[in-house]
Amino acid sequence: MSEPQAVPFAEQDEVETVTATLRVHPRVRAARVEHAKGGPGESGRLVAHVVPVADPGGGPAGDADPVVDSWQAVFDDCYEVAALDTTPQTSRITGWTDSITGRPVSVAQMAEWVDTTVARISALGPRRILEIGAGTGLLMDPLVRALGPDVYTATDFSEQAVLLLRELAAELKEHAPGTATTVAQGPAVAHVEGGPYDLVIINSVAQYFPSILYLEEVLHRVLPAVAPGGHVFLGDLRHAGLCDALVGLKHHRRAPAGADHAQLTAQMDRELRLDGELSLHPGYLHSLVERIDGITGTETAPRRGASPTEMTLFRYDAVAHVGCPLADAEPEWCDGETLTVEQLRIRLAGEEQPFGFRGVPNARLAEALALREASGSARDTAPAGTGGTCHQGGGDPTGERGTVSGLDPERLCLLAEESGWSARLRWTPDDDGAGRFDLWCVPSGHTPAAVCQAVPGVAGAGRPWRQPVFPPRVELSCREEVLRTVNADLPPGLRLQDLVFVPELS
Repeated sequence: MSEPQAVPFAEQDEVETVTATLRVHPRVRAARVEHAKGGPGESGRLVAHVVPVADPGGGPAGDADPVVDSWQAVFDDCYEVAALDTTPQTSRITGWTDSITGRPVSVAQMAEWVDTTVARISALGPRRILEIGAGTGLLMDPLVRALGPDVYTATDFSEQAVLLLRELAAELKEHAPGTATTVAQGPAVAHVEGGPYDLVIINSVAQYFPSILYLEEVLHRVLPAVAPGGHVFLGDLRHAGLCDALVGLKHHRRAPAGADHAQLTAQMDRELRLDGELSLHPGYLHSLVERIDGITGTETAPRRGASPTEMTLFRYDAVAHVGCPLADAEPEWCDGETLTVEQLRIRLAGEEQPFGFRGVPNARLAEALALREASGSARDTAPAGTGGTCHQGGGDPTGERGTVSGLDPERLCLLAEESGWSARLRWTPDDDGAGRFDLWCVPSGHTPAAVCQAVPGVAGAGRPWRQPVFPPRVELSCREEVLRTVNADLPPGLRLQDLVFVPELS
């Protein structure tokens, strides 16, 4: 949006009139209207920043929401099919489709997805677990079997899912008799019963929320039930800064030989505009420390796994820490732009203190990012300065990584682990869509005071400036509806030209 300019009294009167009309709209929580500068030879335009209500239906949080209702109908159908499967353990990891190829994700790839998710959750050491949107028990089954927690409460808004979960709970009684397992039906924003929990799991669910405000409402509801030192695990999130790269890779992989470039581009643009799922920028999740009381830190990590699927390329997990102490100090951060495998190997052999690399180019995204750049849709993705310099352990600066291909994050983690170190990943917090990651290594015997200090935050990372409030399709519909109804209520000759939805007014 253009910078506002000083306006005469008449224009200020227009601003006040439009603001008053916006503020009584049922889908508007707050609004600020400005006269924005026009281009050469153009007059100023009335534009608005609008904070919407928590759901696009306009009702208070917790009321029926059309977006959530539509997803509930879809999941009811899916779970009804799963209920007919005579091998429930297999049915829980089948039926998933990789949007890049359009083909089903293999059983082996889904098993890896489950195993890596369970490993990350298990590292948090939970004993009292609440899972919201538990589905068919994809995580509940292995977590109860592996951890034998004291309490496992599973909820889902689908009646079909609840029936499946209750069958699973009865089966798990034989394997974990000491676990008090409860299954309940309810939406994500329902008031949380029981607790205190030391872990709340919201896995493969957030993309179906109608807005980030709805997500924040969910967090506000669950945080009082989380014990100090506990965590909220947000799994399988869509990376908002990489949506265009994912869609571009998908269309190029599926395009027939000799496909028309202009037509392909038009198809990609249309899919991005009509995307009905919520995507989250990792930087936005890091800003939750400032937005929501009780959250003391957030980790965002690319998904682990060897299989190059949509999930390991474009999805990620986040852990919000609740009432956890902050890390005493940052590790020694190095610029990861020119990191090579050999440099990391030398550091692992010669260091005794934790160290990390910031802004490492991601080899797994090289093809998708190159296609995005070639199509002309590349955004300004230069990372912020990594700050400081440090010894990089020698090695050829080109090494096993070219400036375009980058490094494979899974390979780096395995190298560290084979050397007896603990390795953690995160998306570079101030990176806007380049898919760069940070790697932090801790030597054996040198563990942080708490697991939530495993990937310390970056001071001054700043707020993300491209985090959408709604999924694109919902945002387009809401924007058009608000503009239409507001302009119909304004006096003749007065018109609001544009509006932008924002999570809050600065």
